Amino acid sequence: MTGIEKLSGTGTVILSASQLASLNTINGVTVQISGDNTDLTLPSNLTLVNGARILLPNTDSELSDENGNFVGLQVMTNYR
Repeated sequence: MTGIEKLSGTGTVILSASQLASLNTINGVTVQISGDNTDLTLPSNLTLVNGARILLPNTDSELSDENGNFVGLQVMTNYR
């Protein structure tokens, strides 16, 4: 993926950290970062809108506690 500044839609997209760095806006999409490095620096110009989320590597979205909160899920929302 190159030359794309805005990612918009619904559902989940898997991107590498370097692919994420090329984006300016994520609109409504959940981005799962590939790989196993959880040390991630987000680009300073990145904006998340309309429920967009970034999930760090090595998380399991299928595990939740009794309140429905995901266990081990690292989510970044409302960034900027």
